[in-house]
Amino acid sequence: MSEVAAMAGQAYMRQLSKHPLRTKAITSGVLAGCSDAVAQKISGVKRLQLRRLLLIMVPSLSLLSHFSCLFAICRSTHYIS
Repeated sequence: MSEVAAMAGQAYMRQLSKHPLRTKAITSGVLAGCSDAVAQKISGVKRLQLRRLLLIMVPSLSLLSHFSCLFAICRSTHYIS
């Protein structure tokens, strides 16, 4: 199992170095979706509400990763201290 995790980590890092924005967008969306699924289960929902899940994931996929990337670029060029 640890070999699978190590291979997945290496593949993730390769994708992150080749396609940073796309990788961050997908990671952000997946994490947002997982957190909403867990929140729904904790709140006692019998069946996951897929519409709600998608409404959480899509903005995270499209906007949040772009803003975080823009913020990182601004920090690296010293626009933001």
